[in-house]
Amino acid sequence: VFIILAALLLLLFAIPIRIRLSGQVVDTNPEFDCSVGMLLGAIWVKVIYAGALQWQICLGRWAVVSGQIGAEDDKEKQEEQTQEHGPEEKSVEAEKEKKGLLEQFSELRAHYTRFKAPVIRYLKRISKAVWFRKFKADCVVGTGTPESTGRLMGMVYAAEGGLGKRVALRIVPDFTRSVFSGRVQIDVWFWLGFLVLAALLAALEIGTRFGLWYLQQKINKLRQPKAQTV
Repeated sequence: VFIILAALLLLLFAIPIRIRLSGQVVDTNPEFDCSVGMLLGAIWVKVIYAGALQWQICLGRWAVVSGQIGAEDDKEKQEEQTQEHGPEEKSVEAEKEKKGLLEQFSELRAHYTRFKAPVIRYLKRISKAVWFRKFKADCVVGTGTPESTGRLMGMVYAAEGGLGKRVALRIVPDFTRSVFSGRVQIDVWFWLGFLVLAALLAALEIGTRFGLWYLQQKINKLRQPKAQTV
């Protein structure tokens, strides 16, 4: 059993994870779908919006577990908080937040300058692990006037020739209406193992920088009383 779990874990790190973003508009009703696929698409985790937010865990194309993401619990919590806290307590809390904003901003700025280099290196490593796979658009577009719609379609046809095989555009112009309807899909792959390795390297570098900074702060505190006595 341990060998099987270790093999599945290695497959999870070695096989690219698929991210699919898709959306469609039909009769001014938008629908969105964000899917994350693992193990060559055997397992999918989806967040779907079709009038309401829903989530699904699928094996292949079949949904195994699903549920709805509602805002009722958040509304109840907000109502309870407004009932518990009066207007005076709210004003005191707001003043505390205003006083702490400048201090928090200065601390964030100091940390940004200190850890900027490893974060930038981490982002560069992430860009090497992400692979753009497909962009597909099948829609009807109209800007309201024949002239502007024609210009738009001219730019689309001019760009389509140099986009490559990974971009598939099927755009039908509507010269009489201002309309957008259809479906757009984006597929991106990334390697989890490479991302984890890059994250570990970034965490090691950030931890080293933070440790050196913390040690320097301690040394400065020890030096201050001696300077005052002298």
